[in-house]
Amino acid sequence: LADKRWNVENGGIVIGGAPVRTDATSQSKITGAVSLFQNDPDLTFIDWEAQPGIWVTFDAETMKAIGIAVGRHVQACFSRAKALSAQIIQAQDEAALDAID
Repeated sequence: LADKRWNVENGGIVIGGAPVRTDATSQSKITGAVSLFQNDPDLTFIDWEAQPGIWVTFDAETMKAIGIAVGRHVQACFSRAKALSAQIIQAQDEAALDAID
């Protein structure tokens, strides 16, 4: 279960048709960029390597939206793992375990 959650969490998401990396390093950098915008009122844009070799420029609102989407994705992974963990614990036999999706 932990491996599956980790793989889904780190597998990336698509926002507005664009792939966004969600591995731990990317999560940290996204959080840092959102924080930078929040703490530097003079900052209007940042350059971002969205995928290897693909550069984009984001404003504060776009970076915040990306941060929220990634944060919700990560939280959804943990919430799903919690629900599945409860089902696994309650399973009475192998057939019940096999029925868990």
